[in-house]
Amino acid sequence: SGNVVRINVDFNSKVKKGDILAEIDPVPFQNQLAQATADYQNSLANVATLEAQIETSRANIANMKANIAKAQAALDDAQTQLRRIKQLADEGVVAAQQKDTAQAAYDGALAGLHSAQAQEAQSEAQLKTTLSQRDQAKAQALMKKAAENSARLQLAYCTIRAPIDGTVINRTVNVGQPVAASLQAPNLFSIGQDLTHMMVYTNTDEADVGRIRVGAQATFRVDTFPRETFYGRVAQV
Repeated sequence: SGNVVRINVDFNSKVKKGDILAEIDPVPFQNQLAQATADYQNSLANVATLEAQIETSRANIANMKANIAKAQAALDDAQTQLRRIKQLADEGVVAAQQKDTAQAAYDGALAGLHSAQAQEAQSEAQLKTTLSQRDQAKAQALMKKAAENSARLQLAYCTIRAPIDGTVINRTVNVGQPVAASLQAPNLFSIGQDLTHMMVYTNTDEADVGRIRVGAQATFRVDTFPRETFYGRVAQV
C-alpha cells in the first residue's frame, strides 16, 4: 500500500517480462528496512557479546579447576603434616602447640578447598545461564533476520514489474493515486500476452453442432469488417 510516484507505461505500451511498469513511494518501506536491519545487527552484536562472556566463563572455570587442584594439594600436604605432628605429639617429641598449629593449617587448607569448589560450582551455573541467554539471543536474531527479509520483500513490492511479455490493454492508476493492498492486491494493469492470437466464443446453429470437431478449421466474420473473413481452428466445443 502507498502512493504511486511513477508510471512508465500507458495503453498499448509494449512491455517485456521484468520491465518496470510503475513505482509506489518506497520511502516508508526503506525506513522500515533500515530499522529492521539495525535491529538484526543489534541482535547479532548481542549474540557476539554473550559468546565472549561464555569464553571468559570457560576460562575462569578452567582457572578455578586449577585452583581446586592447588587447594587439594595444599590440603594433602597439611593432612600429612598434621598426621606427623600428631604422632610426634603423642610420643612427646613436640609440644602440643605445634599440634594445634598443624591442625589449624589443615582446617584452613580444607576451607580453601571448599571455597574453590564453591566458586567453581557458581561459575558453572553462571556458564549455563549465559549459554541459555546465548541460545535465546540466537533465536531473537533469527526472528530479526526474518523481519528484515520481510521488510526487504515489502520494499521490492514497491516496484511493479511486468510478469509477462505483452501489451498494456488497461491501466487503472495514475501518479499520486493511493493504492490500498490491505485486503487484496489491486489490479493496476492488464497485459494482453499476444493480441495477434484471440479466442472467439460463439453460438452456432443446432443443425451444425454435429459437424463441429476440435481442431477443425473455422471461418467467421464481424460487422466491423464485413468484407474480411477470419480463420481459426476449433479449440473447444
